[in-house]
Amino acid sequence: MTFKEYQNRVWEICGGDVPLSYVEWGLIAEIGEYAGKKAKQIRGEEVSDLDIKLDLGDIAWMIAVYAILMGENPDGEGGVLSTVDPLGELLVGAARNWHSKSLYGNWKLLLDEEGFEEAEILELNIKKQLSRKARGVVKGNGDHR
Repeated sequence: MTFKEYQNRVWEICGGDVPLSYVEWGLIAEIGEYAGKKAKQIRGEEVSDLDIKLDLGDIAWMIAVYAILMGENPDGEGGVLSTVDPLGELLVGAARNWHSKSLYGNWKLLLDEEGFEEAEILELNIKKQLSRKARGVVKGNGDHR
């Protein structure tokens, strides 16, 4: 699955009814959840690969929807996925001295650091979203609801 295919699928699943402000704050929150798990690992606490993958999938969801809401056609080129991203640089890039210029680029750097494949993370997230939708628990709390 490519990121463009993922964008199309995510938009179909969520029904396109997502406020931009939710995605902006949600992206910050999801990056924070990932960062919290990484901090636990640094302290020597056990954090499963699955939990890290789920957080990376949630970040991907926010990036995909943000790109669409900002007017980027999921089948098009450029836009949010390839242009300068000061928020991503601040939240992700600056801490690691990365030099990516996009939300997507910064996310890909996280995947590379973890040693995870993009397609696996995207497919895992789609499965999670479909499961939550089928069980009526899209809204709620908890990583494993």
